[in-house]
Amino acid sequence: MTMRPIRTILLATDLTAASREATDRAIDLAGRLEARLLIVNVLEKRRLSGGGSHERVDQARSERESLLVKVVRDARDAGVTTESVSYTHLTLPTS
Repeated sequence: MTMRPIRTILLATDLTAASREATDRAIDLAGRLEARLLIVNVLEKRRLSGGGSHERVDQARSERESLLVKVVRDARDAGVTTESVSYTHLTLPTS
């Protein structure tokens, strides 16, 4: 049986310094396999955090977007085809 080539690497990241090693490894692996890198970041309203602490979603989203742009730029500079998705999860009150 022939193995199919890996075409996409999925990197789920919170964009913190703690996730940097996983980010670097995903970029390296995607480059070696000539695979596309899909970066996913989810911002949960109940866990607003980042470089600072935010009470408003728009502040946290703005901070995260600038971090996400940097990761995309780093991957593309390494020659990796890269796409990103940023999703905001808002917990709605139950009735």
